[in-house]
Amino acid sequence: MHIIGLNRLCPWIAHANLLSLSASYDIACPADVTLTPSVGFTPWQGYYNDKAAITDISLKASKDVALSDKISLPLFVQAIASPINDHVYLVAGVGIGF
Repeated sequence: MHIIGLNRLCPWIAHANLLSLSASYDIACPADVTLTPSVGFTPWQGYYNDKAAITDISLKASKDVALSDKISLPLFVQAIASPINDHVYLVAGVGIGF
């Protein structure tokens, strides 16, 4: 995360200016699902846009499924909207936890 872009000091250096805010809420959802909203924005011209803009808005739902006392299976699904690019993404994932 860059607070002050290098392009203001060194315009020949390529970089990205992106700030992301997220918070994890344990909302009363069925089956112990955790919801994580997130908003990303670029404060000025950079790699992600030619001016300040909201780059992405997302909502992630995650849950750990216990396979045994020591092993769990973390699952998630995330919907991501990119207002500046007019794109919507749906991402899903699975892992293994010890």
